[in-house]
Amino acid sequence: MKTFATTHRGIEQTTRQEIKELLGKDATLQETVVTFDATEMEVATLAYKAQSIKRIGILVASFQISKTWENTLHQFQYHLSSVNFSQWLNNKTFKVESERIGNHEF
Repeated sequence: MKTFATTHRGIEQTTRQEIKELLGKDATLQETVVTFDATEMEVATLAYKAQSIKRIGILVASFQISKTWENTLHQFQYHLSSVNFSQWLNNKTFKVESERIGNHEF
């Protein structure tokens, strides 16, 4: 499954190397985010053993954020409407946290 790990700005390469050492997997770098394919057990392994990762999660959708709230909300609804969250939640609620990094026009 597609997985992401957040890390501190500037150490993305270290995080990629750590994923390579712990899982033998290649990863793609973005600013403060590393994406890669992993099994549930591999995600758990990284969660317990990785030192450069702030958070790790399953990537259920990826898209560009718009400058307007209306377009952004539409993108969220469009991309997340097809995700079956019940396979992980069993009718429980969940929380989403976000972190804004850098300067943006929105």
